[in-house]
Amino acid sequence: MGEISDFNSNHGSELQLTFRKCFNLRKKNGGIPNAAVYVKYMIKDKKVKSSVTSFRKAHEPEWCENSNILSGLRPETEFTFVVIDSVAPLLKPTKIAESRPYTLKTLLELRHEADIATKDKMVPTDFSIPLVSVGEATAEAPSLLLRLREFLSREQMNHHVAQLGQEVKTKNRHGLENEKLVFVKELELLSGSIPNTAKAKTFIDVTSGLFASIVPLMDNDTIDDFHVLHLLRSYRTAVTHIRSATAGQSADLIIQLYGQVLLDIVHSLRFLERCLRNPLSFAKKEVVDEILSTTKDFDTFDKDLLNGSFKSLDTSILGQRAGLRKVFAASNSAIVSKLNPIFDIEPSRPCRISARHPPATIQTVSSWSLLSSYSDVKRLLWLHGPGSCGKTQLATTLMEVFGQIDVPSAYFSFDNHSAEDSINTEPPSLNAMTRTLAFQLASYVEGFGQGIANAVQSAGIDELDFAELFNRLIIVPLQVHSRGRGEAATQVGTLSKFDPIVIIIDDLDQCSESQLEELLSVLGDNLTRLPKEVRILVFGRTLESVRMTLEKNPMASIVEYSSSMTGLDGETLASMMPLSPSRASSIKWAATASPTTATFATAGNSASSNGAGGSSGAHSPPSSRRNSASGPKGKRTSGSLGSINEFEIMEVSR
Repeated sequence: MGEISDFNSNHGSELQLTFRKCFNLRKKNGGIPNAAVYVKYMIKDKKVKSSVTSFRKAHEPEWCENSNILSGLRPETEFTFVVIDSVAPLLKPTKIAESRPYTLKTLLELRHEADIATKDKMVPTDFSIPLVSVGEATAEAPSLLLRLREFLSREQMNHHVAQLGQEVKTKNRHGLENEKLVFVKELELLSGSIPNTAKAKTFIDVTSGLFASIVPLMDNDTIDDFHVLHLLRSYRTAVTHIRSATAGQSADLIIQLYGQVLLDIVHSLRFLERCLRNPLSFAKKEVVDEILSTTKDFDTFDKDLLNGSFKSLDTSILGQRAGLRKVFAASNSAIVSKLNPIFDIEPSRPCRISARHPPATIQTVSSWSLLSSYSDVKRLLWLHGPGSCGKTQLATTLMEVFGQIDVPSAYFSFDNHSAEDSINTEPPSLNAMTRTLAFQLASYVEGFGQGIANAVQSAGIDELDFAELFNRLIIVPLQVHSRGRGEAATQVGTLSKFDPIVIIIDDLDQCSESQLEELLSVLGDNLTRLPKEVRILVFGRTLESVRMTLEKNPMASIVEYSSSMTGLDGETLASMMPLSPSRASSIKWAATASPTTATFATAGNSASSNGAGGSSGAHSPPSSRRNSASGPKGKRTSGSLGSINEFEIMEVSR
């Protein structure tokens, strides 16, 4: 509507007049008129007049009657008030007085002047319009007492509502951009406050990587900025509450608390990521209720601290995994006997490291692993690096982190794992890998065991080659399980069906050449058949043959275990998932040596590698390299934090 853009935003384009009273009315002969009043005006060269009041016979008639709603008005619309006299019912009324033309803007100014002069602001204001008598002039000029009310038209109402909504949206958007920056700064300060030996240090990198990967999703006008803003603000509130509520407490306790709140933030970020990828979910009551409940939990985190109601991060995830394997084996002995898996392939104790894993590596691998199937990330990631740099330690650390946040993962290593047999240096077979991964998935993933039972009980499983066995025990059960979870989740209207399942294959370089070729071929052929929530994470030394094969596969990503970077590489992020780093410019993307690469600015502690050396280039024969709980060669370090001086809580300054 054209009137909206031209009209003063403080007034509506529809008007209603209340004709209150006339003063000093006279007929031409001085008699008492039988008077009525109306107003006439022009709209787009068309003459329009209002409804006419009833007739009152008096020199000062009172009507107190409202006109009809006058629509389509503009500030320059001119109004002329006309008083008429009715001599007899059947005769045409005659005009006895009228005003000069008044624009709508002038009428509003007259009302404003009357408002200023009125003491009782609760009573609607009347104002007077001079009239001119038709015919003989009277001693006192007549006048008309009016009351004026303007209304917003439907179009104006919609416009103002939309404008108000946009103003609120803009305010929330600015607040969200600022809160993202402040949260990143909080993570930087927190990282500088925690020793490298603390498990919470890894949780900071996991949080930073996951947050960096979903930041671009917030650049969407359809998301609920208000709730997202307050959720991010509550993350920071929880961290600052720990700082203030634990003054004078031991370093061990404070680190435990920081680790707990970071794990809770990771849980929340994963839920938020699903919502951001499906903006319509913000309209669902259960989603809004979940966000509000989570926000409240973070806002009151300090009360939980004072009550001591938090769980320890020292829970042995590896011990829990071993327990789950024993339970499944005991209750499904016939199935496990046919599977014949390797039971002790997993590390039995968590790693104790003296140097921190490269933040960029942890951020990249964890964010890729934890993003929901909404993200449609590539199905395989190969993390390569020199020998003894900490890849197996990182795999163990990730298993522990995944266990803390209820993400199931299966693990297999091609290193000869038998400590009792120092003669046999041959790597495990590909069939052994398949059977072991199937056994672990059945043990760790709820509802997966039935698919494995069906596959094992089918005839001829012992005669299958690797490709068919992998299809029978891994691909098909994963597909069936994914469909089952999807159907169940659809019935209850939840987003949980998109939780990931991670398969970790370690020590790829320990395979023989024939094994390596066959494994890469079968994996490459099946990546597109994997459900979207399944990720295959492969660790190994840098091998050119592996690189050349995976570079040709559009469903595979390659990441180097590097200590030279301190943040998530934007180019790598873009190659792994459908996100554009350029859209995350609000989160301090700092230019690196390559003009096409950006680095997410997070905790700036430089990480050193745990060792050096290793092979690259052509594939070399397998060596007898033993795994240990302390990681590749080197002293086992104590888990103690040492003196309180090693740990310093930093105040946030903004």
